[in-house]
Amino acid sequence: MTRYVSVSYEIFGRVQGVWFRKYTKDKAIELNLVGYVKNTERGTVSGIAQGEREKIECL
Repeated sequence: MTRYVSVSYEIFGRVQGVWFRKYTKDKAIELNLVGYVKNTERGTVSGIAQGEREKIECL
């Protein structure tokens, strides 16, 4: 049985200006996941990813 999950995340450290969002988006598309990823005003990157549990774990 396929299990679908939704996770929210916030990444700290040097994540802006290093293509982190682009990499995350490309990997999510490759894994057939949906959601979003964005820069925050605090200098972090946050997002939500939804899809099969195993693929979320790969992300």
